[in-house]
Amino acid sequence: MKAWYIPSFAGDFRFEAKGKAQTTLTVEKPSLAEQEALKRFFKAALKKHWVSKANIEGAITLDAPLAEAGAEMASILNFKRAGVLTALKFENGKVEATEIIDADGLPRWMRKLEEKAKKTAEVAATVARPTLSCPECSGKPEGDRKACDVLWALLDIDQRKEWLKGRRFTAFGNLTGHAYDIAPRDTETAGKRGRICFDLDDRVILHNYNLAVPPEEEALAAKLILEHRENWLRVFGEVDPEHRASPGTVFENPLEPVWSRTFSGALELS
Repeated sequence: MKAWYIPSFAGDFRFEAKGKAQTTLTVEKPSLAEQEALKRFFKAALKKHWVSKANIEGAITLDAPLAEAGAEMASILNFKRAGVLTALKFENGKVEATEIIDADGLPRWMRKLEEKAKKTAEVAATVARPTLSCPECSGKPEGDRKACDVLWALLDIDQRKEWLKGRRFTAFGNLTGHAYDIAPRDTETAGKRGRICFDLDDRVILHNYNLAVPPEEEALAAKLILEHRENWLRVFGEVDPEHRASPGTVFENPLEPVWSRTFSGALELS
């Protein structure tokens, strides 16, 4: 595998393979919270003899395989929890997703996914489910930017063409098969809709957001989750307007306590 991207506020923690036994970690302008995460990472790295000194910005060479280094950071960032997805893209363009993040088991499940796809993984990205509901997208540009490498790496050929044409792309739900138009929050399209995900089949909006990462990586999380764990986002209360949704296509939220609904619209704990 060539690279593993873990989105952050400034862009991403970028782990890139440097041979089989070394990894380059690149971090740009980390926030205070990210600096704290890096301090914890380098404390572990020093103990494992991956580095001889701590450095929290720029490019750092680690004496560790990419999978082990990336898993350590994912663990520190609390990505060993429900609502987190890691996607691997293979040479044949196929994308496989897993919810497993474990420093010891990671190389094993990566190999398992590679065997399943019968190809070597090119890149991986770890994303968290966005917060459901508000706020609305402002529609105001956050500065000119090209597509983040991490988003581009996980888009398929058709999505790349759409992105280059209009800075948006189509993703298909793994459960409903519905087509979703995904436009980053700093685009005019998202500004008009107020959200980044729009179901083209039912003509409904999905309510979710993650302002802790750049617009492109917020869009990436929506893409990967809709394509592999659609029921994390297409849930009761977050499909608008819900009455337009096709019967049986709105799901109970699997990451929160189960609620039952009465015909009056009231919510009762089951």
